[in-house]
Amino acid sequence: MSNLTDTTKLHPIRDGRSTAQAILEHVYRALQAKGYDPITQITGFILTGDPTYITSFNNARSMI
Repeated sequence: MSNLTDTTKLHPIRDGRSTAQAILEHVYRALQAKGYDPITQITGFILTGDPTYITSFNNARSMI
């Protein structure tokens, strides 16, 4: 068992697909285009895991 006081550092997996930054920017723009507050919506999604916080417009929900 690992030491519970240590911080684990995650490293992104490079597989040629979109980066997390590119996906978040795409989702942010899609939310703006539909008139939502992107920060509030993305925060709600992160806190709850509920995908309905993200619009399906421009394929944003499936990307995130």
